[in-house]
Amino acid sequence: MIYLAGFAPALNAFLAFLPGTQAEMVVIAIFAGADLAYVVSYHLLRIILVILPAPIVARLFR
Repeated sequence: MIYLAGFAPALNAFLAFLPGTQAEMVVIAIFAGADLAYVVSYHLLRIILVILPAPIVARLFR
C-alpha cells in the first residue's frame, strides 16, 4: 500500500516492512541500494511502537 500510494519506491517499502532485526535490514538495504534512512527509521518506529505501550498492555491483562 505504501508503494501504491506513492510514499516510497517498491524496494524501500519492501525492505521496511520485512520482518527481521534492524541489523539485517541495514545490511540488505546497503547491498540492495535502498534508501537506508527510510528503512532504518521505519524499523526504529516499529520498535518504539511495540516497546513503549507494552507495560500498559501488560497491566490491562493482569
